[in-house]
Amino acid sequence: MLNLEPNYFFRLYTAGLNPDIEKLYPQVQFPVPKGTPMISPLIKWDHSESWCVAKWDKNTNRSQMITKVNVGSDESPDKYILDHLIDGRCLYPATGYLVLVWKALAEIKGKDVMSLNVTFEEVKIHRATVLSKEASTKFLVEISNAGEFEISEGGMTVCTGRIYSQEESVKIDACELLKSNDLKSLPLNQNDIYKELKLRGYDYGPAFQGLDGADIEGLPVFHDKNPKRIISGGVELKHLKTSVAPRNQGKQIPLLEEYRFILYNEARILSKSDEETLGRYIHVCSSLAKTILELSLKNKDQIYNVMEGFKEADELIESYLKSYTDNHVLLKCLSGIINTATSKDLTRHVKNYVNSYLTERDKDILFQTMLQEIPLRTVIDVVLENAASRRLKILEIADTSVPLSTKISEFFRTLGVPNVNYLIAHSKPDLLGKSNLPSGNFELSSWDPKSNLTFKDIDLCVMKFLNHPSKEHRQILENVLATLKDNGFVLLLQRICLVPAEIILSAVGETVLPIHTESDLEQTFKDLKLQVICKKSDSFASTMYLLRKSPDIPYEDIVIPVIEDKYEKWVNELSEKINIASMSSDPKRIWLMSEDSYNSGIIGLVNCLREEPGGSSIRCVFTSKGTPRLPEFNLKNQFYQDIAQKNLTMDVFKGDSWGSFRHLTMSEEILVMLKFTRQLHISIPMVAQGLKYLPGVQKILRSSEDQSEIRKPRTNSGDKCWVLIRMATDCEIIRSY
Repeated sequence: MLNLEPNYFFRLYTAGLNPDIEKLYPQVQFPVPKGTPMISPLIKWDHSESWCVAKWDKNTNRSQMITKVNVGSDESPDKYILDHLIDGRCLYPATGYLVLVWKALAEIKGKDVMSLNVTFEEVKIHRATVLSKEASTKFLVEISNAGEFEISEGGMTVCTGRIYSQEESVKIDACELLKSNDLKSLPLNQNDIYKELKLRGYDYGPAFQGLDGADIEGLPVFHDKNPKRIISGGVELKHLKTSVAPRNQGKQIPLLEEYRFILYNEARILSKSDEETLGRYIHVCSSLAKTILELSLKNKDQIYNVMEGFKEADELIESYLKSYTDNHVLLKCLSGIINTATSKDLTRHVKNYVNSYLTERDKDILFQTMLQEIPLRTVIDVVLENAASRRLKILEIADTSVPLSTKISEFFRTLGVPNVNYLIAHSKPDLLGKSNLPSGNFELSSWDPKSNLTFKDIDLCVMKFLNHPSKEHRQILENVLATLKDNGFVLLLQRICLVPAEIILSAVGETVLPIHTESDLEQTFKDLKLQVICKKSDSFASTMYLLRKSPDIPYEDIVIPVIEDKYEKWVNELSEKINIASMSSDPKRIWLMSEDSYNSGIIGLVNCLREEPGGSSIRCVFTSKGTPRLPEFNLKNQFYQDIAQKNLTMDVFKGDSWGSFRHLTMSEEILVMLKFTRQLHISIPMVAQGLKYLPGVQKILRSSEDQSEIRKPRTNSGDKCWVLIRMATDCEIIRSY
């Protein structure tokens, strides 16, 4: 019988054997007797010796890593990524994908990421990831045993490639390749670097502006074209292939516009073709009105007096009656009266039609003449140019079915002015349909012409063809003045006379159609101390006034002559005066004066200076070359006192009148002409400093400096620059303002 210690059996087990030790003991009969002792107290752990065992690494076979990026929280370490703006969108940096994979591999290997050298191969970025402040963005990184990786976000693949640690590859010392004696210095400071990037859509914020400067000598780059290898610093790229990613500039339609001098006061704003069209329409309406006058049994002298100067043309009248449209409201009214009226109770019948006409007349072409680009957009441009605030507050006092704010909002969209609030006070709000209301922010309220207005701090108040007698009209103007800011504007459209057909309807229907003559209106403006900034007339029946509430402010006026090519005489003085104006509490005006010049650049200069601190004090007086010599500029001179009182930013004297330069949609005549001259005016979303990046301009700057001038153009809130370009075989800039 063998007497073995229990440890020997244990060693058999540790050696991998599995002995059946039950054979060494008597067979036990179950169930065991009740008094059988328990064996558990006999088994104890022996910790007197240490044994080596296998340790399970938690990272073994791990192939996935999830990373959340949160840029919306102030406490988040990822918030800095908000400074990574590409074309206005916050994108996750492309190199950030590589960092995610690098960190995942370091965690799998149990190493510090900064001490793990890696090589990336066949990296392909499939799409950009736009980050949102409202929600976290989750990236899933997967790495296979072969080193192939995939990054996905939202279930879609973002980046793929292969990664392995540098110790698994052959290390190459490329320092010798970078040694060259043929390096030229091209230093760039931080502002230059990030300005160049911004022009290309990379609007990096402070967190991504890590470069203090750059120079070819400081960071040389070696390119070996045969193996397609690029080496610079600690980075080596092989077989790099790039493709142009679509830029998010939105769908833009080029604006073809011309740059024109527009008078502040114009007696005939309609084109020749529009005048002829309107003249024929008035003639047809007058001929139909004559028939109504005959039905009223008026004597022949009355008919002759109204129809003096008009000759009937049956064919013209017939063509209009067959094809009149929705904007022929007066013609439709006259036709309806003739088709249904009899001499019996004609007055009541006509009166009903006249009331209907008053409700719908805003749609008639007689009332559309002042709503075209000229003059409405040119007048709105003046308001924008002189507004004290970038966020405009516009109030319209209305009693018609189509408020003028709707048309104004269209021009603001074209000009790229987003921050406009519209307030419409209407005597009959139920008349307005949704299609007739302006787009954007607007509030509609009821208005009682006999009550005071409760609005405050209005930049522009609009009044369109208000149908009120003179005394009530004056009271409305007084109420409007109380709502305006100092230097605020009033845009007033008013009928100043009636066409013959309206005179007949008023007489036969015994209904007063209120009009206000220009002399009466201008006397009211004078009494209320309103400055007439612009006056535009269609020469038929309507006039538009742009008025300004000019407070009596004792300005300190400073005059600085702007002399072309002699900048040392005025630039330093101008800079000093602007700095003083920006810090002074006393009101100042800096008048920049340029005389007898075609293109001194003063217009663009003033538009740019107006955007700077203290720029609101800048005023421009520019007399074009060829203009008869004016009196010496002195605001105390009677000739210039009107300028001082109106206090406008731009005062350009050309020919024999004051005005300003405006951008307007090209007419059909000019577009036809451009088929031969190929001269285009293009809106380009690029900062002014980036003009040199237009195609072909660099060539012009090098070869045609004596023939071409490039000046900083005007910018609007859409941050657009306007450049006049001649599209020829080589793109040639001929002028900009």
